[in-house]
Amino acid sequence: MIGHHVTFGVWRMLADLLAGSDGSGSLSEADTARAAWWYDCYSALLLYAGSCTPEVYALSIRPRMAAKHPAFSGLWARDHERVADLLGTLRPPRDGVLKRALKRNRLVHMTVAQMLVPEGASLFKGHGGRAGNGVTDAERALFDEFFLVSRGVVTQADFTAAMLSRLVAIREDLAADPVDARAEVFDLLPTDLPGMIEELIVVVGRSSLVEVPVRAALP
Repeated sequence: MIGHHVTFGVWRMLADLLAGSDGSGSLSEADTARAAWWYDCYSALLLYAGSCTPEVYALSIRPRMAAKHPAFSGLWARDHERVADLLGTLRPPRDGVLKRALKRNRLVHMTVAQMLVPEGASLFKGHGGRAGNGVTDAERALFDEFFLVSRGVVTQADFTAAMLSRLVAIREDLAADPVDARAEVFDLLPTDLPGMIEELIVVVGRSSLVEVPVRAALP
């Protein structure tokens, strides 16, 4: 779950960057490169968060999600919903760095899903869910509840501290128990998984003091 918490924080920081386009439909070249980097961080965290065995996922994690809701879905993550909405206002070049990062993310997502659920569909699709049907506030609340997320206005200092404590825990976990996944998945990342976490620690640690409307609570 700690990997998901950091992912939510990455989405918040990516959304803040994307919001800087001010509805113009474009980002500066530097901000576009930064947005692509944040998306690659999301891909790395997706790989980490999905690094359990298919057996553990089938016997422990998936049943807990189904108990929360038969069609439980990552589409209910409100922070990613904001990222998707903001991306929809942009017009990144088809062969640009951001588009390539988005493609890498889709490939990582599909590969991790196939590793965790080799046969069958997701809970969402298995219960007739369709992405175009929209998300309700109740579904967003269920998602937050499952991942032990509480929300409120906090200072950037508190947000940064929460992110860093989790990132350091991930770094220590990877050092003790490296992720075992298909080589082609690792090849999608711009650098190795521990290296991505180290970069995140540095970048998150540079955050300045502003108010950020999110707080993720540890289990």
